Amino acid sequence: MEGVYEGKTLVLGDGNFSFSVALVQRMARPADLTATTLGGEEETLKLFDAGKNTQLLQGKGAIVMFGMDATALTSYLGLHGQIFDHIIFNFPHVGRKAPIKHNRKLLRKFFASCLEYMSADGRVYVTLCQGQGGTPADQPQRAWHNCWQVVAMAAEAGLIMRDVTPFCAEDWGLYRPSGYRSRDKVFHTEGALTHTFVLGCPLQLMTHTAPKLVARVNGQDRCFAKPAGIGHKIGRNLHQLKDHPVAMVTKQLCGLLEDTLGVHHLLEDHSVVCGSLDLQMAGALTEGGAKVRPILMKEEDAEETDGDTCWYLRPSLTTHLPVILQETLQPGMVYILTGEVFSHCAISTHTCPLQHQLLGVVLLPRHTGGTTDGSKSTEEDRSSRVDKNTVPATFRGQPNSNIHQEDGSKTSNELKEEDHSIGTDLSEKCTLEAAGGFPVSDMSSCVSCLQQIVSSVLQVDNAVYESPSSSGKSVYLLAAQGTEASLDAPLGQVFLVNKDDLSGCSTCAHVVLCFTLNLDKLTLQKFKIPDIRLLWTEDKRFYSQFLLQADPDLTSITYKEFSKFPPVYRYDISFWENPATDLCEDDFMMLVREVSHDVAADATVIDSYSQPDTGRRSRCYRLTFQAPDRALSAGHVKEIMAELRRRLGQDMGLEVR
Repeated sequence: MEGVYEGKTLVLGDGNFSFSVALVQRMARPADLTATTLGGEEETLKLFDAGKNTQLLQGKGAIVMFGMDATALTSYLGLHGQIFDHIIFNFPHVGRKAPIKHNRKLLRKFFASCLEYMSADGRVYVTLCQGQGGTPADQPQRAWHNCWQVVAMAAEAGLIMRDVTPFCAEDWGLYRPSGYRSRDKVFHTEGALTHTFVLGCPLQLMTHTAPKLVARVNGQDRCFAKPAGIGHKIGRNLHQLKDHPVAMVTKQLCGLLEDTLGVHHLLEDHSVVCGSLDLQMAGALTEGGAKVRPILMKEEDAEETDGDTCWYLRPSLTTHLPVILQETLQPGMVYILTGEVFSHCAISTHTCPLQHQLLGVVLLPRHTGGTTDGSKSTEEDRSSRVDKNTVPATFRGQPNSNIHQEDGSKTSNELKEEDHSIGTDLSEKCTLEAAGGFPVSDMSSCVSCLQQIVSSVLQVDNAVYESPSSSGKSVYLLAAQGTEASLDAPLGQVFLVNKDDLSGCSTCAHVVLCFTLNLDKLTLQKFKIPDIRLLWTEDKRFYSQFLLQADPDLTSITYKEFSKFPPVYRYDISFWENPATDLCEDDFMMLVREVSHDVAADATVIDSYSQPDTGRRSRCYRLTFQAPDRALSAGHVKEIMAELRRRLGQDMGLEVR
């Protein structure tokens, strides 16, 4: 119960006031304590030391109240208008051998009763006997049906568990638990735990952006309806928010790229909506880019257009390559574009339909000399080689990284000394062969450089390994084993641009090398954030962990959970598919996200069935619900499931079984 010695404190159910006496002697202002008991005054004063404890409390200016029911605090006039920073309830119990469900009900009503008297940053402390709480902190942990489910009961009132700590009665002097109404035997305190609860954010997600999306496409402003499942996220641009961990990783990546290669930042004024032709062009340019499922957009009040015209949220920043490559780019400079990208994905704790991406574009001039045997190079040979004198220094290697640059910029060793958060000297490994023209087709230079930069950001040696794509025309950057990263999607990709499909390209005399990095996945790894949904939380307790000090020490920042042991709920839902159309699982996943307010942690098909005579098909999904940042109760999940059943029939034409 750290911190209870300061601020207004309410103690409930203290039968003989012995805990209140131990507490008041440590408080900075004893008059801030209100001590209560369930028993009446006459009944309580008959208890051993109760009279003496009452006089001691009143002598120090504390308030003493009798006959106080912790589950009905609003019925006591003496508490009206009071706000407490701490509310303490030790060893609650309905009395005697009551069924467990009665004690759950006691907790549920107590938590609800507290809300009117809690300050905005107030805390509720509930101490339970060993095993009663039902959390992993209890050893041994009881089965869910055989415990008091304290976290789930608190969630009914919108409270989340901030902490759970051992309770040692000996630390509280003469405290002696007296049992229910002081008539039963005392509670066994060995192995007891104190559960600390705070107010959680509302389950309903806030919307920070406009409900409609206006995007300039093909020189014309168009209005689109935002996909309901991610509409509250679009346009927040977490990579630009001060003190957001995604922004911190973005800034560090750009800093390392600039120090290593030289960077020009492209304006983020490109539309997040693209057309079918943009998708096809991006696929042709990248030659083997990762396959994604783009999110179709519905244009509002659209006039009749070509039936082949479809609009999508951009699945990658590579959709802007045709425009970027029309500009006059300086060879050897890395051009950087960052922004939101979108694609359908399964529901999990490490995937999100909206993520943040960094795109890098580098022009490498083609080599024009002969081959090593003195013969003329063919056009094909020359197209795969670049002149070493125009390759960025990091791609060529630096014989002595301690020598100052002529242009006044600092070497990697000097940068390492100035910014201990980088932690790795990049010059040793980001190299190409030092002689002759360099083969660019293997992309080894860029891959090696990015591997070192990403490892520096993650502060883990060899955190990334390369994996060629199935086409062999690009290289994926994957998290190495032991970094606790999901391998369902790469951290990034390196590829050469196929410019055969470009007309009027101003870079025809150069090899165009590009790379993309997934900023969200890098953020999860760097700060050891276990759930991607936390990147979108409204809870200030998340962001306070990343507030930068005057002299930031990024190496010391590791995410600490602020909601311990959030309850997990699992429900199965079965439905007959619509025989008139194929089931689009992406639409189902997006609907689950929308209806659940993003508390769905997993959705997995556990059974499928087809009727032999009619051919009707049925699916059964197991949905897992858990909120890492908000209070989620069983009642909330039942409401979600009821709404999901309704919407499956209304929106998707499915017959719920």
